[in-house]
Amino acid sequence: MTVRGSVSFTNAWEQFDDQGRLSEPRRANSALAHTLVQLNWWAQTLRAGRERVPYERVRG
Repeated sequence: MTVRGSVSFTNAWEQFDDQGRLSEPRRANSALAHTLVQLNWWAQTLRAGRERVPYERVRG
């Protein structure tokens, strides 16, 4: 399954300070939170589906 959200850093060399910290982390944190929500949704959905119809039954 795919997750549409992502965390990317356009012009990364401009986004981080000398210690490797994001200059403005709010945007990246928001994107990461959104991606984790999607990933969690897929994980729960796939787990429920596998419990209902085990993979072994689907394969044959």
